[in-house]
Amino acid sequence: MFGEDIILGYKESSVDSKGRIILPKFTGAEVGEKIAIIDNGPKSLKLYAVLNMKKMIDSLNKKCSPDELEKLQSLNDRLQLLYYSYLATSNVDRQRRINIPDQIIRSHGFTDSVIMQGCGTNLTLYSDKETYESYVRKLKSAK
Repeated sequence: MFGEDIILGYKESSVDSKGRIILPKFTGAEVGEKIAIIDNGPKSLKLYAVLNMKKMIDSLNKKCSPDELEKLQSLNDRLQLLYYSYLATSNVDRQRRINIPDQIIRSHGFTDSVIMQGCGTNLTLYSDKETYESYVRKLKSAK
């Protein structure tokens, strides 16, 4: 299942004329799985298995204790960000493809290719190599 095991890996892939991309084998994606498409800022999206998102939301809700107001507010803010970042859901087809709606493709600057980076529990999509490399440089400079 998508994200059941840690998602690690890098892949450049094409986006077909219908907005479909093939998910790499390293994601563990299976036919029929529901994948949530999440806004990750300009020129970037995150993909999560819907079942994993539900587990994450349930876990955050269980950690919310009214006695710890600061922690409660922080967890609530994380939940709200997750809810407001959700854009769409797509089912994995027999070729391990998902469909990204045209409006999302256009608004995030995707064209005919995509950079995919495994990030543990999710897969991050970048619209181009420059955006991907800029993010990697930012991570390396934060050391």
